[in-house]
Amino acid sequence: MLTIWGRINSINVMKVLWTCAELDLAYKRIDAGMQHGVVDTDEYGAMNPNRRVPTLRDGDFTLWDSTTIVRYLAAR
Repeated sequence: MLTIWGRINSINVMKVLWTCAELDLAYKRIDAGMQHGVVDTDEYGAMNPNRRVPTLRDGDFTLWDSTTIVRYLAAR
């Protein structure tokens, strides 16, 4: 299953979630960024050195940058 880190009110996270909905992909979303924190943790920094949202994990594969994630999901 896909895991997406990001807050629901981020336009970049919305773009990824919309793509998942259009492609009927199951995912788990974890609140991250701004008031939720998480992006300042060492674990998040290891996944995404930019420490921004969204971040996507698909198994052992991790991506960040919303446009890159959307392109990956469309090709997947």
